This record gives sequence, C-alpha cells and structure tokens, in this order.
Amino acid sequence: MENQEHKTDQKLSALEVNIKSIEPQKEKFKTLFDLGCCFLCCYRIVGIIPPFEALKVFKDITDTHYQQIFGETRNSKLTTTSNSCCLACLNLLKTENLEKNLITLIKKKGYQNIGSFGISITIPPSVILREHCLSLFVSLEPSNIIPLKQIMKYTVFKQSKLESVFKVPQVEFDQARLSLKIGWHYPNDSQEISKIETLLPSSKLKRKKQSFKTRQRKRTKENKILNQKLFKQQLKENDMEKENENENENENKKEYENEKEKEKENDIEKEKETKKEKEKEKEKEKERELEDDFLGNIDPEQQLFGSNCIQSTLKDITKNELEQLCPIPPEPVKDQTNIIIFPISKPIYIYGRYLKMSRNVPNAPWYIKGERKGNYSVEEFVSKQLTNLFSGTHSGFVSSGREDIDVRMLGTGRPFILEIIEPKIYKKVISLEEQKQIIDQIFQNSEGLVTVKDLEIVDKSHRKKTIKGEGKSKAYRCVVWCECNFNQQLFTQKLQQLTKNTNGTLLLKQKTPVRVLHRRNLTVRQRAIYEIKIVEQINDNFVVIDMITQGGTYVKEFICGDFGRTNPSFSQIIGCKSEIVQLDVISVNLNK
Repeated sequence: MENQEHKTDQKLSALEVNIKSIEPQKEKFKTLFDLGCCFLCCYRIVGIIPPFEALKVFKDITDTHYQQIFGETRNSKLTTTSNSCCLACLNLLKTENLEKNLITLIKKKGYQNIGSFGISITIPPSVILREHCLSLFVSLEPSNIIPLKQIMKYTVFKQSKLESVFKVPQVEFDQARLSLKIGWHYPNDSQEISKIETLLPSSKLKRKKQSFKTRQRKRTKENKILNQKLFKQQLKENDMEKENENENENENKKEYENEKEKEKENDIEKEKETKKEKEKEKEKEKERELEDDFLGNIDPEQQLFGSNCIQSTLKDITKNELEQLCPIPPEPVKDQTNIIIFPISKPIYIYGRYLKMSRNVPNAPWYIKGERKGNYSVEEFVSKQLTNLFSGTHSGFVSSGREDIDVRMLGTGRPFILEIIEPKIYKKVISLEEQKQIIDQIFQNSEGLVTVKDLEIVDKSHRKKTIKGEGKSKAYRCVVWCECNFNQQLFTQKLQQLTKNTNGTLLLKQKTPVRVLHRRNLTVRQRAIYEIKIVEQINDNFVVIDMITQGGTYVKEFICGDFGRTNPSFSQIIGCKSEIVQLDVISVNLNK
C-alpha cells in the first residue's frame, strides 16, 4: 500500500511539473498532442526542454491527466490512442527492449571484453520533414525545435543504462572499441521525402546520386571482374576446341596466342598502375562498405537525402511553398518503424618480428601472370593463428620490406604489423602463455620453416612506422662466387679508396634491376652500403661476406653488377664476374 501511494504521489508531483513547464505554450502544446504527437515531441516542437525526471514516472497520458494539464476533457475524435504512432518521431522515443536487443546482439556476434563502446544514431529523414511541418502548423519557428537525438540521449540511449548492459564505459563513437550504428527502417520514408525533391539543389542531389552509384559499383566490382575472367576463359576454351577440330586454322591459333600474351601483358600493366591506388583506397573502402551495408539495411534512398541536407533546404521555405508539396500537418503514420543495430569493432594491430628458415617460402602469396607459385607463405602462416586468437573475420599483413623467396630471414627477424579486422575479442596485451602457444602453432604448422617473436598489441600509428622502416638499415650475410681468384687484401685496398671521402660508406647508383622492371618504375636510385666485411674465404672462388646496407638496396645486383646497372659493384671492384650463391637477412634495424 505504501509503495502504491508513493507512486501516486510521484505522478501527482510530476504532473504539477508538467503543467508548470508547458504554461507558456499551453495551447500549441495541446494542439500538437491532439494531432497525435507524443508528449516528448510536443515539448520538442514548442522548444521547451522537457523535465525528464518528471516524465520518466509515466509514459501515457490518461484522460484524467489530460484534463488536469489542459483544463478540459479530451476529445477522442481529435486525438489518437496511446498505442498509435507519434506523428513527429514515428515512435522512436518509445523504442522498447533496447537493452535486451543489445545483449542478444552481443551474444549472437560473439563479442567478448569489448573494452568500450560508442553509439551513432541515424534518424529517418522524414522525421525532419514531419517536425518542420508540425512547427509551421502551430505557427512556431522550426529552428527552435529541440533535436530528436538530444532527447534520445537522455531517454532511449541513457548512458547509465547502456553501461550497465555492456559493463564497460561509453566513449566517443570514433574512439570506441565497439561502435554501434543504430537506425530505424521506416517503409514510407522515401515516398514522403520524394515530395520535396524539387526543392533540393540539383547539383547536390546529383552528387549524392553519383556517390551512391559509385559505392554500388565498387561493391560489385569483384563480381564483375570474376565474370569477365570466366567469360574470357569460356571464349578461349571454345576457340581452342574449334582449332583442334580443324588443322587448317593453325595460323589463327598462333594469332590467338599472340593476342592472349598481349592481353596478359596489358593486364599486368594495368595491375601495376592501379596497385598503389587500390592500397590507398583499401582501408577507406572497408569503411564505405560497412556504411553502405548499414544504410542499405535501413533504406537505400536515405543516402540521397541526408537529414542535414533536408534541414538546410527547408530553412528558407515558407509555409505556403511547402504546403504545395506536402500536407501540413503531416498525415498519420500507417507503418511502424523497425530498429536496426549494426556493430563495428575497431581493428586490432599486432606488432612482431618473423623469421623464415626456408629458401622456398615467399613473404606473401606469390603470383606470376595470374598463376600461384607455392602453396604457402609467411603471411598465411602468421595471419591465421593471430586472427583466430581475436576471432577476427580477416586480417591485413604488412612488413618492413620483404625478402626474395630464396632468401632466408634470420637473426632478429623482420618487423611486421598484422591488422585484425572485425575482432570479436578485445585484449590489451597478449599474455606470455598466449604468445608461447601462438609461436608453437606457427612453428608446427609451417613444419619449422617460419616462427615469430616479440608479439605485442600496438596502436595504428605503428603501421606507418613499420612500413617506413623499409628505408632504414639492414644486415646481410651472403656466400659469393667469384670467377677469378679472390684476393682479400686487394679488395680491401680498393674498397678503402672508394670510401675514403665518405667515412667508410660505399655510395651506389642503382638503375632499376632487370628482374623487377615488370613491376618497378625505371629510375636510378641512390643507395649506400655502410659496412662490408669478409667473414671467411672458403677457397679461391668462394667467399662469405657480411654487409650493412641502406634499406631498399638491391644486394644481389650490387654483387653481380646487373649488366652495369649498379655502379660501383662488387664485380667491378674485384675485376671479374661474381654471383650470390646464398643470401640471408640477419637483421632489419628500424632505428638507424
């Protein structure tokens, strides 16, 4: 009994607060409420900040409350029922079971230890149009409308409630480990907004449409490329069958093969031209695809008419002008909105160093003219285990340079960064036990060919530092064959003469090597060898050499000279032909 009396007292107290707060705009408030606006939207449209502590006590206004607030009996013919949809917010302010939906989503997606969360709200653009029309109907200034999102932050998306659900703090959307994009699908949104399409600036509308079409093209780009390849392959098979049936068409077959080779060469050239652009757009494209998926689930047309665009367009439109295009007040809402929650977890970046003990494993999957060479790579061995640790959907692997397939990576290892995309598990650190487990798994899966060390979670800035580290110094050990008898004393004397004015550093001019001309620009690069040391002379023709070089130096070409394209070269210094028999990278120094 005492609890019931306490609740009744709370309602009476809240009622008094409401009566007092709406007094300046009581008649217009009543008009909006009778039209079918919810109590909170009546506050918003008349420009009064609602007393939230008072309103939280009850959601529905009974006939008794109505009479106490407005001083007259409610006319049932002029107002909608408590179960009807709000004419302004489309019942977004009555969103129920949000906490339950969020818990269900987290469990379904498998998120664990999310660290922090942030929320971004997307409101159907028709809400902006509807509240604008309602404001004009009661002869108020639309610019004084309190934004719907502002009210939602203190009601539907109250921070304390959400933090109790996630058990972690809420932070800014772009800083959150787990970002939640929340929107509502309103079936008639496009139809209502299309009524004011003629008011929108044509140039802005055109850009919006082009942007939408561009994103749509990008999303289907891979499928189109695949279809083109399959189509060409089918044409090729058909042509080959005809040629086998008719021996007199041998000349046509040769022409076809020549054209085929030309097409491959053209494809390679095109791949070279677009490779850099693809890498730059790769990260942005991921964000665009996620954005498109989210908006597409709500309503594709919302991408053509943003809320800000509609708000700025309606700003200078009079009531009479707007009334010619859409009804004022707006028509009753027939279809309900459906909430859509789209989670995006921030990538996790893992720094480490890898060692490669084989001369048959490439740094990354290796393709020549579209055909893969080898069945595995360092990238694949490393990425799989670490991606599984964080339950990511996929990952991106970058390293500080890359060694050739026949070059081992020993010593301190080569630095790399692995970007885990859409991780479901968040960790601040990788424990020693987890590191040991990952290292063992990579070593076993690669049959001892690849291992990793120094694993740690870092921020995004380390990615650029690791890539830029390619320009630092590297240490090599190589076995070199010399056509003539190698004279260590004479070699040392000549080397000292070449480096006497550069403090022992040998300066090189390297024209793009012949072996990489198909994928590198033809240019002359200035490079430096900081130290050359003869470790062992095996016999007259074989010698072991240690070198510390500037990152980006073509070591194989320095030894052989590459037909005079590297100057000076080891071959020039000793005065005869020389070749690298074996080459190992001993260390990659990012600090020099």
